[in-house]
Amino acid sequence: MLLKKLLLGIAANLALLVAILGVQPTSLGNWYQPEVPEELRR
Repeated sequence: MLLKKLLLGIAANLALLVAILGVQPTSLGNWYQPEVPEELRR
């Protein structure tokens, strides 16, 4: 029973870490505004 709790805790921490790391690049991407070529503007 203890091993099951330990493995679930590790899995939860790993999922949280992946979620936090996954959010950061997208929020940093909001700062980057590339230049749009004239052909793509409407």
